[in-house]
Amino acid sequence: MLRGLVLLSICLWAVGCAHGQDRYYVMQRGDTLYSASRELGIPVQTLMAANDITDARRVPVGMRLRLPGGGGASSAQQASVPSMPVTYSMVKGDTLYSIANRFDLDVGELMRLNDIEDPRDLATGTVLTLQGVSDGAADPEGPMLWPTAGERQRLTGKLRGVAIHGARGQSVRSVSSGTVTWSGPSRGYGYVVLVRKDSYVYAYLNNEQVLVEVGDLVQVGSEIGKLGVTSHDNTPQLYFVVTKDSRFVDPVSAPRA
Repeated sequence: MLRGLVLLSICLWAVGCAHGQDRYYVMQRGDTLYSASRELGIPVQTLMAANDITDARRVPVGMRLRLPGGGGASSAQQASVPSMPVTYSMVKGDTLYSIANRFDLDVGELMRLNDIEDPRDLATGTVLTLQGVSDGAADPEGPMLWPTAGERQRLTGKLRGVAIHGARGQSVRSVSSGTVTWSGPSRGYGYVVLVRKDSYVYAYLNNEQVLVEVGDLVQVGSEIGKLGVTSHDNTPQLYFVVTKDSRFVDPVSAPRA
């Protein structure tokens, strides 16, 4: 119980620090400075100058890139997942996997929709249909389970996680099995639920109502709360944060089991 409270305080401190600070993007596995430039909408040369990078080909995983331009907006607004076009024309350096990651799509469904047999055999200029590919956000049977349906945006800076914009009162579901170690109100973040599974802790912040209690055992897809609105701008969104051994991890890579 004490460990859960300590972790909760860490999570909430990180969320609070994510607002009003300098903007950052943490390089993920598979990222290049060029792909980060495209996703963030910031020229490569600008990123290099802001971070004293002399070789764009040597930017390691885990490096924090400072994003020029200052920041008073939320981190979720600063590094959003790009809006999805109807079609996408592949450019040099693209792979089916990088495109799927960029637009938060399932590779298998992307292949099926475009009649692709070998994802490695795609030429520059290939036009892909993106609309109609499920992101798995609302379907527990989908390729990637998320706690609630809606547009997802990355949280960067001191907080590593995802903000999910939905409708007030919609279901929030556990993406893993585990034990509820915290369930209750937190000033500024509505009601918070923490679910522990082995060395992972899944944090669901900004519910308007919780449906579980400390000690409850939950399963994948169990309804644990109802989506609330943020206190600072009255926007319905959920903060979804995952830690492993008290360190933030990318929610995309966290187990759904």
